[in-house]
Amino acid sequence: MTLPAAAPLPSEEWSALLPPALQPYEARLSPERSLARVDGLLQLVTEPHPLQDRVDLALAARDLAAFLNDAERQAGANFHLAHLLDSAEGLAAARLAASQYEHLRDPERERQSLYRVAQLAPDPREALVAAVQATELARDALDGALEEQALRRSAALLMDLEDHAGALGAARAALALAGEDAARQHASLPLLLLLGDLHLRAGDAVEALAAFRAAAYLVNGQGTAEQAEALGGVGRAYLAQGDLERAGKFLEKATEVARDLDAPALHARLLNALAAAQTDPGRVSPILKGSLALTGDAPRLHGETLLRLGQHAQGHGQTREAREAFLEAASVGQASGDAINEAEAHAGLAALALAQGNAEAAVPALRRWGELQASAREAQLGAQRRVQDALRDAQHGLALRRERREARDTLDSAMDQASAQLQELQQLVSRWRGTSMLDPDSGARSREYGVDLLRQHFRRSERTRAPLSLAVVAVEFPGAHSDVKDTLLESNVMTAVARLLQRSVRDTDTVARFDQFKFMVVLPDTDVAGARVAMERVLLGVTQEDWAAQGLTSPATLAVGLAARGFIQGVEQMIDVADAEQYRARRQGPDTLSVAC
Repeated sequence: MTLPAAAPLPSEEWSALLPPALQPYEARLSPERSLARVDGLLQLVTEPHPLQDRVDLALAARDLAAFLNDAERQAGANFHLAHLLDSAEGLAAARLAASQYEHLRDPERERQSLYRVAQLAPDPREALVAAVQATELARDALDGALEEQALRRSAALLMDLEDHAGALGAARAALALAGEDAARQHASLPLLLLLGDLHLRAGDAVEALAAFRAAAYLVNGQGTAEQAEALGGVGRAYLAQGDLERAGKFLEKATEVARDLDAPALHARLLNALAAAQTDPGRVSPILKGSLALTGDAPRLHGETLLRLGQHAQGHGQTREAREAFLEAASVGQASGDAINEAEAHAGLAALALAQGNAEAAVPALRRWGELQASAREAQLGAQRRVQDALRDAQHGLALRRERREARDTLDSAMDQASAQLQELQQLVSRWRGTSMLDPDSGARSREYGVDLLRQHFRRSERTRAPLSLAVVAVEFPGAHSDVKDTLLESNVMTAVARLLQRSVRDTDTVARFDQFKFMVVLPDTDVAGARVAMERVLLGVTQEDWAAQGLTSPATLAVGLAARGFIQGVEQMIDVADAEQYRARRQGPDTLSVAC
């Protein structure tokens, strides 16, 4: 179904926006161009009306919601379209709905839309990216039902991409989520069959048998394709264990069920497995020829059956029959692009030629076999790269989503706290009117100002979980701690350091005199990493300062201690930790930085 182009809404007054075919629905809608009309349209979409009507109603709802600039209802219309349509238009609507619901912070519908993308996307890589993202979001939200569905989809996609180990892990995880719920277990029947196949591919016949037995129990006596597959799976598992008698019994029953169904490919696959379980070599060829008659519309299966027929004939000395079967299998494989079956056919032809002592005839077959093997390996590597790229893209997309969400949360928190912060600042201004706000010797803020401001930021950090860092900067210069005091020299040096600190931090940060030879720097909304960057600028700046102009015979040096709120409880403890780190930095040498871990 193809969506029509959206018609522009008329600017004049109108009584009915719907086209003539949808006029009967007008009686249930508001005649005005309003959100109530959009809601009425969306309600009609959820009801059991004809599919085309529901699609057209959803389109009308989306157009009107766009005109009214209502993002939530636009997303709702896209969500409905995504689930009504199994076409490229449905996929486009699902992609758009997922993006819109992320912006609207509706994680439930966002992950449902992502799962729909995973269902509709024809590109296995895009589908796998969406399935992995839906799985992660469902797991975070404890939405076990959707997580199970997304894992099932991931398992099927990974199977198609030849990542059998990844598919096995996803299938196991999905079955574990089904738990003891009978309805969900029955819905997991395709997954049990897939799990059995994957275990057989991995060479684990015991686990394969358990999965196929569970599937057979769910469909016992139904006479369906699923029952045939389950019984056949049990037979193939016994065959892998070498129990030909049991394998033959289950495969005979499976072929009986498949014979009554209009499923020639399934019947042929079961006949091939039944042929492998025969203890009487004379029965093998008729069974395989019966399978060949069913596989005309399935080239890959037809080629596989021809290979089995050729291998059987080869094993029983029927050289001509074997050669004919291998040649036909090679031709079918080449025509259908099945490199694996074609390679096996050429390997059989080479083996026949070598057995007859005709090395010259074996060479081209072996050469072609080698080319096909290399092509198959390259295709397998390409599939592995696609899986790795898809998984990387999925995790990258989730990381970007987390960053966007955190950015929006931070912005919202800042907006929510704006009035409270303004009130706090007004209180601070009132309190500081009677307090000395500046240190006269350095030009920095006073200690009282710095500690009081730190206390205010600490309370806000506890409330909003915003980061907060504090640095204590100690200044060392010749004569700083001598008994003979040069107050002018001290004032010059401390003033220069204060200016350096103020140049190196943001306007929202505060530099205050901590004691005679120390400063404190309060860095609100700054984590340890950001504070470290600022303090490293300070340490670089102090090495570039012209200390001779301040009257020093050798440069001044700094020791910086840095602490973030994090685990620290209380303003005084934060000051003590930063000061202790300053002493640790001083012991390490001049112009060093120590951070509390």
